[in-house]
Amino acid sequence: MKIKILTLAVLFGCACAGFAAFNMIPENPDFEDGAVGELVTGWFKDSAFTFSDNGPSEPGSKSAYLASGTEDYGLRSRGFEVTSGETYTLTFDYKTAGTTDGNPEARFLFKENAVIDSLGNVNGDFIGAEVLDLTPTEGTWETLSVASSRTGTDIAGVIRITKNKFASGSDSFNGEVWIDNVSVVPEPATMALIGIGGLFIRRKKK
Repeated sequence: MKIKILTLAVLFGCACAGFAAFNMIPENPDFEDGAVGELVTGWFKDSAFTFSDNGPSEPGSKSAYLASGTEDYGLRSRGFEVTSGETYTLTFDYKTAGTTDGNPEARFLFKENAVIDSLGNVNGDFIGAEVLDLTPTEGTWETLSVASSRTGTDIAGVIRITKNKFASGSDSFNGEVWIDNVSVVPEPATMALIGIGGLFIRRKKK
């Protein structure tokens, strides 16, 4: 009995670790795929987000960078499918410099009846968003994280990071911004429990 319990515990830990490593962001989530000074690839942007060699992660060192000044839009991920009722956690690193006035903003938004085209654009009905203000850090890397869940049909998620308050359309921050290591991962416990349930079902059939 102890051996069986230990085996399940090990499998549970492996399932959690493996599933937590799965990132829903479809392209370039750590901004390593590109040359310093070039425009960021794998994301939509209406402003000049470029690759910077000022990132916190190892291995790798690049991040997405937006120079000081105003901008109208920001950085937006390609759409990705999410499961109705499942909890997903958005996490990313960021750093600012140049001003302590105002806050950049991050949005983890959802659309249902969604269609993701070949470029990653999402058409659908808006059903809500988690909104995060990025407190100015004056040169220090910080990590933000938020969990969210939505219920609906054919749901897609999108990450949007802007200097302005997106809803108002007015600029609220004109300093420098760095973004790195963006991840959206499903809640590990759900999939781990499904896996363990499968083990019990398999044992019962023998």
